[in-house]
Amino acid sequence: MWHTNNTAVKAGNYNILFCGNLTTTVRESLQLLWSNLGTINTDAETGTSSPAYQAFFKDNDYTSFVEQMLTNITNGASLQKAGQNSAEAPTLACLTGPGIATEETSAGERDLYEICSGNSKYAAFYRSSTNWIFLCPAFFSYEQQTITTSSPASQYCPNVVDNYFVQEYWMNLVQSQMYLLMHEILHFYLDSAPYPSHDSSHEVTDINVAFNVAAGDAISNPESYVIYAAMVSGGCTNYPASTDNDPDECNGTCLSKLGSPASDVISISNLTAYGMDVDAMSINAINKTISGLSTSSLTSSDSNESA
Repeated sequence: MWHTNNTAVKAGNYNILFCGNLTTTVRESLQLLWSNLGTINTDAETGTSSPAYQAFFKDNDYTSFVEQMLTNITNGASLQKAGQNSAEAPTLACLTGPGIATEETSAGERDLYEICSGNSKYAAFYRSSTNWIFLCPAFFSYEQQTITTSSPASQYCPNVVDNYFVQEYWMNLVQSQMYLLMHEILHFYLDSAPYPSHDSSHEVTDINVAFNVAAGDAISNPESYVIYAAMVSGGCTNYPASTDNDPDECNGTCLSKLGSPASDVISISNLTAYGMDVDAMSINAINKTISGLSTSSLTSSDSNESA
């Protein structure tokens, strides 16, 4: 029997599917992200005058591109992917159990929930070359935002020693629902960006490696944006001086992931979604979102909430 979540709603220009009573949580985390990005975009406008921008993007030639990516996230800008007939906005789909979406593989049909259940800490993943971002149950174990009045950023901002960021607790700045969403949504936009260097197989997530990535590569690395945003939002003030540090020589303070596959970008063929109760807007969006997508047991509903 197929698992059913019967909510399909809009949050701004985003589609939220299969999330049931978790829909409000996803929408709220999106709204927190949008609110946060206003400050980040203002900082990006200053380019290398901003210590954080200088640390992670390094070159004023890319300020417009960085600003555009941040604006795209806030607006939920629609993109037309290869093979699609029209532009579509990002779709966030909750995989709360088996039977929601499957893929066709050489070995037969595979339930996408297995990606989530195979690793209890797996929070989210983007389906390459589509509009689909899937949220695993672990996503909802994270706080919607890390920085609150009772949990100030100052306790997480890293210090700098020997021109490297230190203290692993810096990761608390980025480990929240809103930044997990930001990371995956950036995959959606960078996947279609005019810079062909976006390659998930060369994605980096460590703060010291991100600091040492060249500007032309940093603008194609989702976590560079996330770390930058978190450091600005957190009011962090300590940054290494510009240098030619080799990220593979961090003296134990960082872990280079250059060249390692990004586990959150999943290439899927012939995706199938089951058991949805959606409105007419959602049916049309689903039909145009992924080449090869088919839906089962669809009924229209006018009762779903919308933002």
